[in-house]
Amino acid sequence: MNPRWKLRQVLEEAGEIDRNLLERLIVHPSWLRRYPHAVPGGERQRVCIARALSGPVRHLIADEITGMLVWRNSSAAPAG
Repeated sequence: MNPRWKLRQVLEEAGEIDRNLLERLIVHPSWLRRYPHAVPGGERQRVCIARALSGPVRHLIADEITGMLVWRNSSAAPAG
């Protein structure tokens, strides 16, 4: 994640921003105006998940993809 880009730019690099996916991952639109260092780790992790799923994905290997998320939010991560 480029620390000089706002989170919107990070997501747009991967493709079109899927608002439905962001909603399912509980990514607040206001976060997209912030830089990565200005967003807590769990929220940043959700943006990374959204970025990974934004483009055409055939396979996704995720090592501890929900490790930094609060337990109640881990269930919001989309299943295969």
